[in-house]
Amino acid sequence: MASIGRAVAGVALCSVLAGCGGSNDSASSEPGAAEVTTFDLTDVNCGFAVTAPVTVTWATANATAVEIGVDDMSPKSFGPSGTTTLLIRCDDESHEIAITPQSDAGSGETETKSISDH
Repeated sequence: MASIGRAVAGVALCSVLAGCGGSNDSASSEPGAAEVTTFDLTDVNCGFAVTAPVTVTWATANATAVEIGVDDMSPKSFGPSGTTTLLIRCDDESHEIAITPQSDAGSGETETKSISDH
């Protein structure tokens, strides 16, 4: 009789501490990785200027913010979707604009587009 009592106590303790291998089918699931769903640039029109504006428009899924950078310059943070205007050097060179989605889980895949003033 004592062994039955210990077995019942062991099962109760196991259930409280570890769930004893039962499945935990909670409704919560991890969201997908942050990703850029739209990334568009306007054309550059330098004329005789030293710099020219480029409008960047973007949208994301599962992101809380994005970082947008031009060439090797430090990226700036923006909301998960929106529009901003960046200045591009008018130097007859191609320039890279990169966008990286951010979430609580970390950075998503960076997308890059080249733009040229010629």
